[in-house]
Amino acid sequence: MEIRELAERILFGNTLADKLTMATVITDLAPGGAVAIPALPGRPQGLRLDHDRERVAFPGLHELDKPGMRGRILHFFANHELLATELMALALLRFPDADPRFRMGLVRTIEEEQKHLRMYHERMGADGVELGEIPVSSFFWDCLAPMKAPIDFVTGMSLTFEQANLDFARYYASAFRHCGDTETADVLDVVYREEIGHVKNGVVWFDRLRDDVDTVSMFDAWVHRLPAPLTPVRARGVDFDEEGRRLAGFSADYIDRVRVVGASRGRPPGVWLFNPSCDHRWLHGDQHPQSRAATAIERDLDALPVFLAATDDVVVVQKPPSTPWLLQLRTLGVSLPATCVQPPDGPIQVDARHLWSLNPWGWSDDMARRMASLSKRLVHPGAPLPQRARTAKAVNRKSFAAGLLAQLVDERNDHRLCARDSVGRVHHSPDSAWQDVMQRWERRERAVIKADHGTSGRNMIRLRDDDDLPIVQAWLKNAFRHQPAVVIEPWLDRVADLSALSRIDEAGEVQHLGVTRFLSDIRGQYRGAVVGKPTFGLSPELVRSFHDHGRDPGWVERTLRNAAQTAGAALHRMGYAGPFGVDAFLHRVDGEFKLRPLVEVNSRYTMGNVSLGLSQQLARGSHGYWWIVRVADVGNRTAFVDTLRTLAPPRTVGTGSQTRISSGAVFTTDPESAEAYLSLMMVGSDPATTMQPLRVAAQGTRLLDLIDGLS
Repeated sequence: MEIRELAERILFGNTLADKLTMATVITDLAPGGAVAIPALPGRPQGLRLDHDRERVAFPGLHELDKPGMRGRILHFFANHELLATELMALALLRFPDADPRFRMGLVRTIEEEQKHLRMYHERMGADGVELGEIPVSSFFWDCLAPMKAPIDFVTGMSLTFEQANLDFARYYASAFRHCGDTETADVLDVVYREEIGHVKNGVVWFDRLRDDVDTVSMFDAWVHRLPAPLTPVRARGVDFDEEGRRLAGFSADYIDRVRVVGASRGRPPGVWLFNPSCDHRWLHGDQHPQSRAATAIERDLDALPVFLAATDDVVVVQKPPSTPWLLQLRTLGVSLPATCVQPPDGPIQVDARHLWSLNPWGWSDDMARRMASLSKRLVHPGAPLPQRARTAKAVNRKSFAAGLLAQLVDERNDHRLCARDSVGRVHHSPDSAWQDVMQRWERRERAVIKADHGTSGRNMIRLRDDDDLPIVQAWLKNAFRHQPAVVIEPWLDRVADLSALSRIDEAGEVQHLGVTRFLSDIRGQYRGAVVGKPTFGLSPELVRSFHDHGRDPGWVERTLRNAAQTAGAALHRMGYAGPFGVDAFLHRVDGEFKLRPLVEVNSRYTMGNVSLGLSQQLARGSHGYWWIVRVADVGNRTAFVDTLRTLAPPRTVGTGSQTRISSGAVFTTDPESAEAYLSLMMVGSDPATTMQPLRVAAQGTRLLDLIDGLS
């Protein structure tokens, strides 16, 4: 039989027998001309791709013991084999002038795909399922049928769909064997072994067919040639099969990059960007230079949105994360999004036709301009970007928070909350503020003065003794050159800093995300956060206060939820939509603990969002501490990192998508590329033992002093 006749029967035939056509002798003496791409392949009625039948969900592993569920899974697999066979037939008819070795290789692969289809069909029947009784998807066909050259087929089929099948075949062979279905497991073992050969054939031909083999890595060349909507994550299955890829001929570098790459599987991606400079922009505008430390934080910690984004999303970074660091995160169970390297200024460009959302750390005028072109591709545009920037700036003020706190204290009238006279007073002139300072000092009242715009304990000053008075007076005069107001309040004996994280949509609905506890130094500046249970590491007495000593379980978290709801309503009235954080703290007054339920409102993402994201990566019963560390505070960076990795290697429980971190040190930004700042998480079940490796690694450095001074 001629290859052309075989391919035509498989592609255009409308019976299962046509699809399974085989010949003992195959020749290629009359390949003919290239055929036009049909809209769809011929199919038996029940397997047609052009009808609108209600889709059926892919069964979960927990359903394998239910009648018909195993057969349903195999029905999905059988359709994939059938589509692969049809696409191979199309490639033979589209490229009659291709290398004869390539064409004969496709014929041999077709024979094995037909064998897989027969085996699946037989095992489906054993579970009472027949081909055609479940609706089938045309996704493979839609993606690959428009192929323009043989390398397009190899890129999409061999290096993408068949590579992913290495993972699926091995994973489901284990699953079926675990539930006692050894016959189906044996079938999947056969499929797995032969898929290795199919992928290996693709590896060989991909390098033969491309003309950049000496200048571009295989991974980069493959990603560049992937047709939309395919992305590199389509080459991965449930569990990652490194051995099968190695046997197929992929290099170690290629395998690592496939393991860690993130990209959308079809949903329009959200775009994320770490720009904590939004606080500075709100105060000083776009052109005012920010400090070197702030610039370094934005550069060195730019990958933190990895822990907020979905796998389908894109995180914009200033430098590409290293493969070894991403590989460790993947090994620890972190689902990685794609990353896109962009300079720290200028328009942001993302290669996606449609976008789901735009998620900068915070909206400012410069970010609205940088993302202006992306907003035109949003599926749900929402408010114009300049408006988002204006409203974010308007509500991110200490005076706004002071008014909300007064409202909460008055409404609740709860003795467990802070006293009414501790609520900050707002001043709009240096003279008024100075008069308040002097009145407080006459009463020997220690105070804190906060600029209206400020963040992470910055843009504030404390009044503690007589020597502070001239400093405070000078600070006030300077502050009002840039700030519309200041807030003055008594300095309280804080014992636990808390934050309630929420999101408000444009309809005014508030989604509460969680409560975290953060760690501040003696100056009130942010240094890190507790990951997992917010009370981890607190004294038993303080933990009991979270539940009003048993009288009102969960009252602190419930009160913070209510505070976030109040703040969300006020934000909505001012036109704000998006993420926000409500900071709060517990403080000691005459031996009792009081809750200050609202200290400030941050109309942006906060580090609390990151700590919540990290908490999702922890095993049950594990908690920890997350730190932002200056490289200068650890002495020799390389020695510090190596010591910590030796003393506290990360350990996990679970497998696949259920992998969770149970203990050890995890670097949450790449320590090798850190110039001024790095971030890390210490995980364990006991506070003292969790921190011990970090204390050892920090011996003799300023970091140890900072850790001991944190609250």
